[in-house]
Amino acid sequence: MSRPTIIIQNLKTFLTHLPTFAENEYNELCSYIVWKTLNSCIKIDNDHIDWDSLTEPFLSENWKNGNYQKILNRYDDNAISWKDLYFQENNDNQHKNTMCNRQSFAPETVFYCFTCVNHPLYEICESCFDPSKHIGHSYTSRIIDRPEGGICHCGDPCAFKNLNDCRSCKNNENNHTGPEISTHDQNILETLDTVLDYIVDSIYYLKENNGIYCHIDEDDVPITGYFDDTSSLNFDDNENDLHLMLLNQYENNTNLDTVWAIQIDWTDNDWNPLDLTRKVSEILNTPIEYMIVITELLESRASSATILRSKDIHKLKRVMKEFEKENIKVRLRRTRDIFIQDLIEDLLDWIYRNCLDRVSSITFKYTLRTSMLNKWNSRMETDITYDPSKLHSKNQINLFGGFLVTEEQRSTWPWFKPWHFPAIEDDYISQILVQYNGRLLESDSKIPTTGFYSFSGSRFQHLFMECTAKFNKLSFAKLFRVLCTLFTIKDNSNIFLAAQYLDVYLSGLYNMVASDPSGDKLALMGALSQYTFQDPEVANIAIKHGFIERTLRFSFTLLAFSPDDLMPYLPVALYPRFKLPMGSIRNKKLTFCIKDLSFIMSLNTVPEFLLQNSSISNTLLEALLEFDNINIVKRETTEHVRYEKFEFSGYFFFLGTMLVLMESYLRNITQLRDLDTRRTIVLRFIDTIMRKEFESLGKFRGKYVDSENAISQTLHRNWNDENQLLLKHEEICDHISQTINFQVGVDPQSFFNPMSYLFRFVIQWSQCGRVEPLDKIFEKYIDFQDVFKDKERILHMSESALSTIVLIAQINAGFWVRNGSPITYQANMYTRYSLRETAYMSDLFNIQLSMSFADPDDFLVTYLSRWGLKHWSNGIPNCDYPDKDTTMVMVNEALLLLIRLLTEIRFLTMVSSLDGFLKILRREIINALNFESCSYSTLTMIIPEHITKHPSFDLELEELAIYVPQTGISDEGLYHLKSKYVELIDPYYIGQSSTRRYEISKNIRLNMAKNLKIPLDETFIPVTNVIKSLKSTIYSNLFSISSRDTFGRFLKTSLEHIKKFKNENLLTDIVHLVHICVINNLDEFAKIFWHEYGVISIEFCYHHSIGSILYSCLLMEEFSNVHGEIKEIFRYLLENVPHMHVNSFLNEQVPSFNPEILWHSKQQLQHDESLEKKKNKAKQRKLKLMKRLAKQQEQFISNNKLEKTEVNKTAMDSKEKHEGWDFPDDGCVFCKMELPSETYIYFSYVERNICNFELSLITDVEESEFCETKPNNVDMQPVLKTCGHGAHISCLGKYMKSLHSMQALTTKNIPISYGFGLVFCPVCNSLVNSILPRISDKYHKNSIEAENEHSSSDELLHTHVIKCSRILLEVVEDDRNKTSLSRFDELIVNNVSNLEMQLRSKYNNKNSNIFSLPYQIQLTLHLLVEMRTYLKRCIPFCVPKSINISANDIDWGHFLQHSVDVNVLNWGLGMLMAPKAVGANPSVYLPLLLKLKLYQDSILLARELIRMDLSLQDTTSSEFDSCMFDVDVLRTVTSILQDQISFFSPNESKEKIFEKLWKCRLFVAKFLSNSFCVFLKRFYVLFKTKHPLRSAWLDTDTTVSGTKVLNQLMAFFSLPSFEALVREFNEVDQNEIHSVLDRCNFQITIGKLHHMKLHATDELKLIALPTNLSYFFNTDKTQLQFRAFHEDIALCLLCGSKLRSQKPVPLRKYLLGECTNHARNDCNISTTYGVFLMVRHNAIYLSYGERGTFFLSPYLNKYGASDVDFKYNMPVYLNTHRYSYLCNEVLLGNMIPHLVYRKTEGVSDLGGWETI
Repeated sequence: MSRPTIIIQNLKTFLTHLPTFAENEYNELCSYIVWKTLNSCIKIDNDHIDWDSLTEPFLSENWKNGNYQKILNRYDDNAISWKDLYFQENNDNQHKNTMCNRQSFAPETVFYCFTCVNHPLYEICESCFDPSKHIGHSYTSRIIDRPEGGICHCGDPCAFKNLNDCRSCKNNENNHTGPEISTHDQNILETLDTVLDYIVDSIYYLKENNGIYCHIDEDDVPITGYFDDTSSLNFDDNENDLHLMLLNQYENNTNLDTVWAIQIDWTDNDWNPLDLTRKVSEILNTPIEYMIVITELLESRASSATILRSKDIHKLKRVMKEFEKENIKVRLRRTRDIFIQDLIEDLLDWIYRNCLDRVSSITFKYTLRTSMLNKWNSRMETDITYDPSKLHSKNQINLFGGFLVTEEQRSTWPWFKPWHFPAIEDDYISQILVQYNGRLLESDSKIPTTGFYSFSGSRFQHLFMECTAKFNKLSFAKLFRVLCTLFTIKDNSNIFLAAQYLDVYLSGLYNMVASDPSGDKLALMGALSQYTFQDPEVANIAIKHGFIERTLRFSFTLLAFSPDDLMPYLPVALYPRFKLPMGSIRNKKLTFCIKDLSFIMSLNTVPEFLLQNSSISNTLLEALLEFDNINIVKRETTEHVRYEKFEFSGYFFFLGTMLVLMESYLRNITQLRDLDTRRTIVLRFIDTIMRKEFESLGKFRGKYVDSENAISQTLHRNWNDENQLLLKHEEICDHISQTINFQVGVDPQSFFNPMSYLFRFVIQWSQCGRVEPLDKIFEKYIDFQDVFKDKERILHMSESALSTIVLIAQINAGFWVRNGSPITYQANMYTRYSLRETAYMSDLFNIQLSMSFADPDDFLVTYLSRWGLKHWSNGIPNCDYPDKDTTMVMVNEALLLLIRLLTEIRFLTMVSSLDGFLKILRREIINALNFESCSYSTLTMIIPEHITKHPSFDLELEELAIYVPQTGISDEGLYHLKSKYVELIDPYYIGQSSTRRYEISKNIRLNMAKNLKIPLDETFIPVTNVIKSLKSTIYSNLFSISSRDTFGRFLKTSLEHIKKFKNENLLTDIVHLVHICVINNLDEFAKIFWHEYGVISIEFCYHHSIGSILYSCLLMEEFSNVHGEIKEIFRYLLENVPHMHVNSFLNEQVPSFNPEILWHSKQQLQHDESLEKKKNKAKQRKLKLMKRLAKQQEQFISNNKLEKTEVNKTAMDSKEKHEGWDFPDDGCVFCKMELPSETYIYFSYVERNICNFELSLITDVEESEFCETKPNNVDMQPVLKTCGHGAHISCLGKYMKSLHSMQALTTKNIPISYGFGLVFCPVCNSLVNSILPRISDKYHKNSIEAENEHSSSDELLHTHVIKCSRILLEVVEDDRNKTSLSRFDELIVNNVSNLEMQLRSKYNNKNSNIFSLPYQIQLTLHLLVEMRTYLKRCIPFCVPKSINISANDIDWGHFLQHSVDVNVLNWGLGMLMAPKAVGANPSVYLPLLLKLKLYQDSILLARELIRMDLSLQDTTSSEFDSCMFDVDVLRTVTSILQDQISFFSPNESKEKIFEKLWKCRLFVAKFLSNSFCVFLKRFYVLFKTKHPLRSAWLDTDTTVSGTKVLNQLMAFFSLPSFEALVREFNEVDQNEIHSVLDRCNFQITIGKLHHMKLHATDELKLIALPTNLSYFFNTDKTQLQFRAFHEDIALCLLCGSKLRSQKPVPLRKYLLGECTNHARNDCNISTTYGVFLMVRHNAIYLSYGERGTFFLSPYLNKYGASDVDFKYNMPVYLNTHRYSYLCNEVLLGNMIPHLVYRKTEGVSDLGGWETI
């Protein structure tokens, strides 16, 4: 087709006609031209751009034949994108003149410096925080755990106390400010205006033309649906016709050349990728591989993928019908629309890269923001024939989302107001602001006609609203970053951008709730809210423009709708008032906006305006009052309730967030500095809240309470008659008072008391400053005695609080048992979780306030009445509750509450907001630690989450406690409370269970007995004098109840009941209560203490006062636990009230008073001494038993060592004292009997493991940039391991039969290996797939005795040995052409090689080394060698033909031609196991073997050096040269290597070769000596296994590379020195080798060498890991990938490949995840195991066979915990000790199979491990 003539005049027409030029094919060349055009536009005026040259490539032949595309592909071949050439990545986080543009996500670290910032919310990212610039500051670090991530405030002046502190970035370039940008660049502005308008145009166009995926019938009827279910839409006829018209127009707007495509969208289908691939492949009749490519493209872009293209639309419709039959949604689109979609994503990518470009000037960002602020102007030119103006309203923003606005609401709602920012200096932006305000006013005038608050928004607002509409995941992540970049320019114009966000906030909130299943919109709003609401200036304008009122009212309307209910343009009006939904809260996302409002309340700087604004206060009160009486509970007495009728958890959670908002709002009182203003505001709030509380209380009590026998009386004469409370007369303890007619546990009531909580907030914050205490002028600025002069009113203000606490106590006592677990869960939520600090503590505070201001007698009557203890207090103990036990529990709870009310004064003595939080934090930590040693994880479980999550928690913890680091691999560090804080431990602290309270009390008393050296019975719980702290506060009358006879009568009556029932627990609490009153109100309470009240029972007629009853308790042995505190009370009275002599009172009140009992304790001491003796004896018995158990455990660990957490003594230390190496005295694990006639076998497991790894001298470019020391081409061979346990072979046979019968009944889902060859050791649960027989009980001094013993074995033993060997060799599955003996030799050598590699690590040298082997390893080797010795008599040994032992010579000819690739250690084992004449003296044949080994190493090393062109540089220092090797040795080894290289390169000069080799002489000498050392160490283990008592074991801790080890081994075997051996080899053997190679064909030798690898001699290490996990996310690219796809990075620790966890592999038909596929098929290091680091979970994934498991990560926090999934939010750092353990013990130690199967034992299903 010939292209029409199109004239391009500007960027707008270029973008419009680009699809025509490119023939609707958007490829790399098209993208390149677009980027070239854009870059030209921002630099050159539009008039000077040659548009013809920019479009010329589309008309050339090179475009058609693809030559241009080939040029661009060259960059892809080099892994460099041509787009990268335009920009430079900002790796050093440069942000000069702007705020940091970095967002941090888990597990990235952020820092909080409380010295520098204004609020703990402000974070600094790891790239900006420089510890050297915060020396002496109070700072801490945390890991981000929020899904929206965290923004960095570096460079933000409003976040820091000092302006200079915001310029303390790690990158010093950011600390030097340049000239401020006050204007935009015109070229950039015009370009961005056009591009952004085009993007927004395209979004709306594509939304309205989103293709067709509806049903097409046989007759081609018109399209009848755009939505999945049109029946759910409530369109009227006109709107429905318009809807169908648009779809028909889209289909009919075609010509013969229009190309259509069937696309499948990522968001339309929730099919499994494999099922989708199969179905589509079947429909299209194409190979499944084609559809795998399509599906992979669909997953990688998370957008759309094209399946078919054609001009025949009817054919495509028929294909669509086949898809519809299979319930697969596809869309029919024009290729032009697909082109536009790709184009706008590429345009966005161009903007994104400019925003993040390191060298990009701030001018571009400033101009971008200017363009974003301006109005969107539609510029799209399209060939669609419908009139866009008909749908123009849909392309406007409804500022209230999808809700309608009624005419009645216009006078009551806080509408949008014009903005005024006189500080803006940019005239162009000021003009934009004026136009923006005009559109706001215009939108307000349209409400009566449309019902919607439609608004023509700015480009920023439209992109914000439609960000998730048509962009794929990756493009959305780029737009996310672009929008955030706009807010990083902190100038006077930034406030306008924030104002635009505030205006569309509600609409965005609506969209987030209605259609955001992936959470992308939530994350974007979360990030933008951090940029806006955490700015004090933005918080101020939000307060002044009605944002708070709008948002609260809007959110309460949304609460009633689920996402499915919110259809587009659903005709639902906003609620005219606040109303909570009944039954359940359907949208928990709305807590997001409450959190944003809390930011505004906390960070604003206009507290006076905020608190005086009646609209805001009325809105908040009205919203919170909706929770009043919402959660009504009533005790069930007839039937048991299993489930509640409503979802209460949502209400608890939402109320918690609302209370945080209200507390943040009322905390602004602390910022008021004007005395009169503060007084006026506080009194207004008190009056309003009290009035609202009594209105609510009156309605509620009147609604539910039976008014019979009650009197109606108003509480205030100014109240209306309808707000009345039903009161009744109550007489308790001889005092009559009027109480509200209500009974907890009988009448219905609510958990929530919203006005009661506000009352506490107002009173509390009225007495506090924000950060510092109030000035003295604020002391008693309000006369609260006058405010609360109506004693009855202030008493009844605590009515709701007291009733709720009694309700919770009844629930805990089991009184509400028929209400089931839901009521218990509600009580826990109220007291332990989200509502504890705001609700439960408010209840306690309000009761304390009533205690301070109400009439004490009336308070006590009300208190006891609410607890239901009227009869108990009046002398009848059994009439208040159904049974005595419940009564006792409720009395105990009532006493505990009184103790806490009188001692818990942290809120009463608070002087500032900061002081209050620190008191809470300290109290929680001290009482969580008390006398125990707790790990950090334990503390986080005990202490409420809102405290442990606070950034300052760690700082306070370090201040209060001593940290002891971990000692073992899996241990955690422990915290101990510092001794100076022990006295602050309170057993009666809120939240302590009865058990824990008892333990703490016991520890306090034990500590006192130890320190004061007194008997335990003389100890007590100390009491703090709290009245001193309360004297200067409004709560100074807190102890007034203790001076009233009502209180005395209650105590005296309770003591009599306790004595009668002999209840020691109740006596403990009531005595402690008396002790508190004595300490804090001595003068007044002493009168009550000695007052003699009337006698209630004849039984107690001799003790009428509290003091006399307490004395009588000293005479009762049942109360011995309380004697110490009772005596302390009398002692304190004697010392501090001399005019009230204790003895005189007791003489009068007790007929038989004995002062010795009170003041002396001889008798008691004697009793204590005898008791202590008994206790000491019991203690000694316990210690003895524990020592015995510890000894048994130590023996078990030594026999079954799995983790080397400390140095273990080997079994050989004790074994070698006997005549031979004795096998352990272990019995059969099944029968536990000793049967000498039975063959005893040991359990073992064979699996392939690393025995050697190649030393590669070539530095390759690897995938992972930090894999500096990863292993190369490892040698995987079968390795055997025994657990140390065994059984009789007959017992094992019976056990296997039982397993076989069980396996016959299992399902087909069992793993492949389960039940068919795998057995678990019954003792240690280790895997078993082979068995090793114990042929003899000990090894004898020489092999002849052993052979004689073996030859005398019976036939049954012989049969068992043969069977065991066959089983073992079948499991090994190696080359079956070899003899059984050679296969045994290889297995033994593999075991020794694997062991030696495992012990090379410096980590293992601390625990065990080659000279001190663990017992299990020795047992394994002894069993193998014994079995090999037994089998050897059947297969005689032949000395290798290459070695002539008698002549002490080597047949080099035979060796080079036939045996050069043999493992020399195998020959050494063969000779060692040979008859005495051959193997008894290793010094005869070891020199020959070492020469063979020297030749192999030198020839292989020569090959590697030739590959490097002999350019290896030696890194060893000259000092090393002088101390390790002399010059002669260096010349000798260089000469040897020179000869070997000459064979490969005969034409090269030997002098030149020598000169090159001399540069790396030290490396060569060191390598060859280390290779000798490795060989001798392996042979040493074989020798000591064969001859355990031939000589003593060597004793050394020298590392493997040290010369001392090599010299000791040489001396042990009586060998010449290393220098002598290499010299002899060079002078004698090299000549013979030369002559042999001259005669023979050297190519045969080279062919054999081709399969050999040069084995490394250093420690095997996994890949090198970075210190911090943040390393994996330090680039914008990695952050973008995570933001888009939320994928977890899995790092293969063997080869360094980066994989995606739980990502199915298309080439494996989606059956395997990337990790499993890599471990089985792709990893070039190992195919047996998979070891992966799950970066975002901080865990190790171990893959083995069909299963897998998770293991502890080597990344630990500073407390030694792995912190899986970062639940403690603490940074983690690489622990090299743990990492070495993973490599040496878990991987090389063959522990992976055991770990995997232990953790998945008994699981019959595969568990989906293969999908990881």
